[in-house]
Amino acid sequence: MHRTKFVVTALAITYFLLFTISAFGDTAKDGGAVPVSDSYTIPLKTECTDCPNYPPAFDPPTKESFYICEGSAIYDTIVVTDLDTWQTLSLALYSGPGLFYYTPSFSPASGYYEYTPVEEGSYEVVYVATDGASEPIYFIKTYVIYFDHPPIITNGGVVEQSAVIGEEISYDIDATDAEDDPITFSLISGDGTIDSNTGMLVFTPLDYGLYEFEVEVADSCGADTSSIIFDIFEGFVLDCPPESATEFICQPDTLCYPIGGIPEAARVTVEPSSAWFDRDKNSVCFYTNCSVKKDIKVIVSTENLRCEDCPPVDLDSCMFTVDVTLNSTPIVMLPEDQSFWLCEPSEICVPVGISDLDNNIADILVEISPGGLIGSYNEISGNACFTPAASGVYKMIITARDECEAKDVDTINLEVTINTAPSVTCSPIQELLVCDLSPVTLSGFGCDDIDDNLVSCEVDNGVLADGNVTFTPVEGENIITLTATDECGAVTTCRTIVTITLNSPPTATCSPVQELLVCDLTPVTLSGFFCDGIDGNLTNCEVDNGTLNGEEMTFTPVEGENIITLTATDECGLTATCETVIMITLNSAPSVTCPTDQDIFVCDLSPLTIPGFICEDIDGNLISCEVDNGVLADGNVTFTPVEGENIITLTATDECGGVTTCQTVITVSVNSTPVATCPENQEIFVCDLSEITISGFECNDVDGNLILCEVDNGVLVDGEVTFTPVEGENIIILTATDECGEVSICQTTVTVTLNSPPTATCSPVQELLLCDLSPVTLGGFECDDIDGNLVSCDVDNGTLDGNNVTFTPIEGENIITLTAVDACGEITTCQTTIMVTLNSPPTVTVPSDMELFVCDLSPITLSGFICDDIDGNLLSCETDNGTIDGNEITFTPVVGTNAITLTATDECGLDASNQIIIKVSLNSAPAVTCPGDQELFLCDLSPVTLPGFICDDIDGNLVSCEVDNGTIDGTDLTFTPVAGENLITLTATDECGEITTCQTVITVILNNPPTATCPGDMELFVCDLSEICIDGFICYDIDGNLLTCDVAGGYFMDDAGRVSIAKSGNAVAIESISNYNDVDPDNILAPSGHSVCFAPVEGANLITLTATDECGEVTVCQTTITVTLNSAPTVSVPEPSEIFVCDLSEISVSGFICDDIDGNLVSCEVDNGVLSEDMVTFTPVAGLNTISLTATDECGVVTTSQTSIMVNVNSAPTVACPEDLQMLVCDLSPITIPGFFA
Repeated sequence: MHRTKFVVTALAITYFLLFTISAFGDTAKDGGAVPVSDSYTIPLKTECTDCPNYPPAFDPPTKESFYICEGSAIYDTIVVTDLDTWQTLSLALYSGPGLFYYTPSFSPASGYYEYTPVEEGSYEVVYVATDGASEPIYFIKTYVIYFDHPPIITNGGVVEQSAVIGEEISYDIDATDAEDDPITFSLISGDGTIDSNTGMLVFTPLDYGLYEFEVEVADSCGADTSSIIFDIFEGFVLDCPPESATEFICQPDTLCYPIGGIPEAARVTVEPSSAWFDRDKNSVCFYTNCSVKKDIKVIVSTENLRCEDCPPVDLDSCMFTVDVTLNSTPIVMLPEDQSFWLCEPSEICVPVGISDLDNNIADILVEISPGGLIGSYNEISGNACFTPAASGVYKMIITARDECEAKDVDTINLEVTINTAPSVTCSPIQELLVCDLSPVTLSGFGCDDIDDNLVSCEVDNGVLADGNVTFTPVEGENIITLTATDECGAVTTCRTIVTITLNSPPTATCSPVQELLVCDLTPVTLSGFFCDGIDGNLTNCEVDNGTLNGEEMTFTPVEGENIITLTATDECGLTATCETVIMITLNSAPSVTCPTDQDIFVCDLSPLTIPGFICEDIDGNLISCEVDNGVLADGNVTFTPVEGENIITLTATDECGGVTTCQTVITVSVNSTPVATCPENQEIFVCDLSEITISGFECNDVDGNLILCEVDNGVLVDGEVTFTPVEGENIIILTATDECGEVSICQTTVTVTLNSPPTATCSPVQELLLCDLSPVTLGGFECDDIDGNLVSCDVDNGTLDGNNVTFTPIEGENIITLTAVDACGEITTCQTTIMVTLNSPPTVTVPSDMELFVCDLSPITLSGFICDDIDGNLLSCETDNGTIDGNEITFTPVVGTNAITLTATDECGLDASNQIIIKVSLNSAPAVTCPGDQELFLCDLSPVTLPGFICDDIDGNLVSCEVDNGTIDGTDLTFTPVAGENLITLTATDECGEITTCQTVITVILNNPPTATCPGDMELFVCDLSEICIDGFICYDIDGNLLTCDVAGGYFMDDAGRVSIAKSGNAVAIESISNYNDVDPDNILAPSGHSVCFAPVEGANLITLTATDECGEVTVCQTTITVTLNSAPTVSVPEPSEIFVCDLSEISVSGFICDDIDGNLVSCEVDNGVLSEDMVTFTPVAGLNTISLTATDECGVVTTSQTSIMVNVNSAPTVACPEDLQMLVCDLSPITIPGFFA
């Protein structure tokens, strides 16, 4: 609720009254009052003093309705009457929105109400009136507001229509108006006409394409506009491919067939789902990886893509058949691996089976590895041949390639063995030492043949058995030759030479006879003992006393004679000896002599020398003579003593380690230092520097060898020192000295204080300003004595009380003398002169009257205010308005006249005053305008420019117009946004620092990148490389502005067929073999359920999904599908063989094996017998028996191999015997009868 406040100021009273009226109404947005001021002259009426008072009254009505356009204002006149016509009526807006204008007058009085409603509805306003004599009366009035709304266009948008070029098209624009006001249509842009009353739009297209019009419909309160786009289509006829076509392709391929006459905007549908339309080529394409007969149907229509139920504008179709033959790979088949054995290199051949379904084989290559050989292929015999150069395993690689570069390869391993000459090994050449020429056996002889076809192994000297040759040697060279021969007649020999030497006897050498001195009878080692054998076959070398190690002999001696015998023996049993005699003498210990123990007194612990220390040895093998304390030289020991006992030990040692010792003890007494004693330090106060005596000085020595006791200052007598002092420190040093030169010192410091004269301090010379010549008291007078012996302190003018002197002044010079005396009779004086002047009154100065413009009514500081006093005894300088600081006065102004009076008072009570008048005008704050809050969708955070930011100032003293976010140019703001809320504050500042702000919130919605979702990497096992489809490829955009969803490495496929998806503008275009309506144009271009199909290759297959939004943001995901292609199973059968059987009962043969590298074997079967594990059991027939082994995997691939077994059936044996006969024998010795055969 707001009330109008009147401020009435009477400016003049003559025949008229001049009033200044200020009215405050509720118009400011923040609820503050906006003043409206003016001046009026009101004529006076004669007052009726005897008449009764009547209250004023408002004229009706109390309710009123307004029909206005939105944003318009309403106006109303309020009338008040009063029977007391001489009374001035006051009228105001008491509460409610809007402005009220009023001119004070007599009855009838009127005011004017103005308000701009912000919405429809009822508003209640309260007015108040008074005549000054009665209580105020209130008038409530209700205003009912109805808005008149502008019309609205209800149709338009995009209109798709086929047309004939040059013929007129009419389109009716529909519009509604809520109040059924008259409306008018107009054409804003576009090449056509519109009926202003009916809204019928007419235009003539000159070509096919888009025609855009902007139309407007308006009534008296506003208008609405709409954009209408006409998409004009043309009919068409397709140019189809031939009805049938035959294609031969070498490898899986995409085949395309152009179709002419398809309009750019047409929709193309292709059947079956494995074919699609390539718009870039204007062709229908399909992919095949096999021979196929494809019936293709193409339907083309131009239709309204923005309208699901609209019929096609035009429609045509094509039907044709394509018979495709895909090249078949040739087949190469080789038998199982084979082995060949040759006496020498010669050609070998193997049969090869080669076939090609398309009969287009280009060449057949026979390669042999290792060695890079090229073999030959005979088309007539079907054999592949080559000549091996050496033994080894050769891989024969047969490659059949057709005209499409398709090829098949099969390999066979051929193990070729070419005869190798036998090898022989002989024992190495050697020399043998023998005791005699008996037979000798040597090892290391052998024959071998890698081919296992050795026929003989012989030596020419001796007998060969189990690798050993035994022969009877001769002294000197013996030769043995070994010869090996194989079945191919290859011969190899080797030879061994054995040199025979007969044995000679050994020799023995001993050390010569010796005499030895020994420390003890521990083992002794002597050198020079050795054995030798010329033949190097020495077997033993030993002594009979001790042990022998190399040429050194170690034995345990006895004192006296020791005999040693050395014996040498060789392998043949021959010996040799020698003998040595060793004489042993045993060692004796050394002897020592030490002096007797001693006592010695010394001044200090300097080194001492003691004689009488001696070492001796009867054997003459003394190696050391030492003491453990000091140095021994020529029988004397020099050592550094310690106080008390000093022990010296003498030790003698010989070469045998014999040790003898003796000891001497030296007891040492050391001199003690004398003692000097001084009294404590002292302080003495003296009036002069005459002699002083100090007691307490003393010297002592515990050893009784004191030789001197003296002082360095004064005379020492009986422990007292007498000296002449100096002021301050006096140092006395006492020194005590003994016979050893030891000195002791002490010190006493005597501090002497000499009397000082007293001090007298007077108040400084000064000038006094006095109001009169009454007694005056001055401070600063003082007597003092540093020694504390002051006896008097007096003045010669006035009286002294403490530090103050009180005296009766005279105008002009006044002299005061102060005197101080101490106990030693010392006197000190000082003097002060006081100049006395009588007081004069102060003076006041203020600046001239002035006018000021101020920013606010905060305190103002003005200079030029001066209080002065010629005597310098100003007591106060005061103002009646504000505060004074120096020559400046600070006061809080009011608008209008401000008077300031300055008053000065001195210490004697005299005063003076002066006054200044200041007229003050007050500043108004600046104004700002901001646009309303907004939401912006942005692709990126580049700078944005917005209009509508305005600063103004009624005083014309605007100094800045700034924003806190961005820059402002005129009324346009440019700022760099952030995602989310961007608060922009506009601030206007005037020269007074008044600040006004407004704010706009710009909510920025920042584009998010689209998402591309791919399924995880996977591994697939396939039987063949036909097309594969994978689910789970999805493009999505949370902002709903997805533009494209592309797949590389495959294509989209749904239940209806192959799909290509893209987005143009705000619409979604779908190219599909059948109608596809599952695309959400707002966010998903490839929804869940779409599959990506591709023709795989063996190994890694990469599929890349790329999502792009309208802001150019791109997201990519990838899936790797690793494809493993099925391999044919393998079979292994034993080599063809020949078996001898007693009868035709069941037999079992092993070596039948099926395997599959993929682990998907489903069967392993034989055509003859029963297969169990790798064993086939069958009932044979005499002669050739064949067994085929067949393996089949889950992909239906079959592999077969065959072997043959030649079965020979046993026949009964036959025997032959000679005819019966009779024989006469001499005795019953063994007899041999011929003619028995089996």
